Amino acid sequence: MKQALLGLDDWLFFPLAYLSIEEEPALCRQLVLAFVGKFAAFTNEVQQDWMSSETLRYARRLLRPFSANELATHLQRSERQARRTLQQLVERRLAQYFV
Repeated sequence: MKQALLGLDDWLFFPLAYLSIEEEPALCRQLVLAFVGKFAAFTNEVQQDWMSSETLRYARRLLRPFSANELATHLQRSERQARRTLQQLVERRLAQYFV
């Protein structure tokens, strides 16, 4: 039941049995690395300007909500430009949660 509820929240599962880990650790390691690599190595299919790309890179590196002022400082741009960039990313559904 818990997996079904988390699945509704767009969580992904990679079921791996404990016995498989005990008996075939090398194979399990390879499967886990392939699963993680599927999400870590992505191609940038959408053309973006450098500010959008750097904003997404900054967000992935920071791993916490950040303000437009923090982003403006990082990009060395005005807060207005940072807000505009964040808004464009939200509209294109490339980013969802910014403070």
